[in-house]
Amino acid sequence: MLFYVIVFCAVGFAIGLFLPARTAGILMVAIPAGWVFVWGVPWAVAAFVELFIGYSAALALKKKF
Repeated sequence: MLFYVIVFCAVGFAIGLFLPARTAGILMVAIPAGWVFVWGVPWAVAAFVELFIGYSAALALKKKF
């Protein structure tokens, strides 16, 4: 499961760096919504949190530079 933490944080980081806020918000809801069908609700919530951590890190990095 550590693999998924790294992947979702990296994806969230990429979303934060390269996509506008509206598109990022849609993707950050759509990805966990699809994940519900793969692993269920608890893991979809975890995926959302991991995406949000990566997204927040990207925004903080963009703000710093």
